[in-house]
Amino acid sequence: MSSNTRKRKYMYFPRRQKSLDYGLTDETDGVNGKRLMLHRLKSIDEKDSTDVADSGLDSKYGVQGSLSDQIKLAAIYDNEPEIIRILSSETNMDDVQRILAKNDERGQPCIFYALESRSHKALVCLLNHVRNTECVIAGNGESVLHVATKMGDIDILRRLLEHDFVVDLVDHVERENGRAPLHLAAKFNHVEIATELLQHGAKLDREDITGKSPLYMAASGGHADMLKVFLEHGRFPFSVLVYFDSYYVY
Repeated sequence: MSSNTRKRKYMYFPRRQKSLDYGLTDETDGVNGKRLMLHRLKSIDEKDSTDVADSGLDSKYGVQGSLSDQIKLAAIYDNEPEIIRILSSETNMDDVQRILAKNDERGQPCIFYALESRSHKALVCLLNHVRNTECVIAGNGESVLHVATKMGDIDILRRLLEHDFVVDLVDHVERENGRAPLHLAAKFNHVEIATELLQHGAKLDREDITGKSPLYMAASGGHADMLKVFLEHGRFPFSVLVYFDSYYVY
């Protein structure tokens, strides 16, 4: 009779690591009034009952660090007075522009959050403080016009184009595909937006990295109304599209 020895199996679990979390406290100084200050919170195994207390902060505000982050959060919630308060604390206009132009972890300046959240008051406020194009271009090369075009929001687009530094970007291309806002208008068939961009100098013959112009993209997408707008606006001696082997449309 043979005896079978039962083997024991062991399971190993990784040792729990303490995590560092951060929170906000209200602190007051004599110059700027109340400010939100970042501080380290205790890890779970360090906490005791005295750590759980009402901070008195608005629950909609999360962890903040730089002034750019504070403006970003205010922009999301369309908190125009908070944006004005933060920017008013800076007396140097160059410092204000650096704050507004700073890219966050997503590679975006704070004005993009007002735009994406459709926070109209915050957007207008930020536009009135911006003085250069660095504040309205993301790290990937997209401008606020690219975002407004993809959103299909003609009212926001018109608001943006009230400012000369935004109009200067009407043919600005992003880095991934080399596309200007008009390419996106043609792709998504935003006819009213395309018309507005053309009226502000957008070029129909600008090609992306694949050699496609907005006119070609409208044709390939079967967007008849868009094509009509393009052909009426462009200097084309014909009303029928001609496709060449290279896919250029002239």
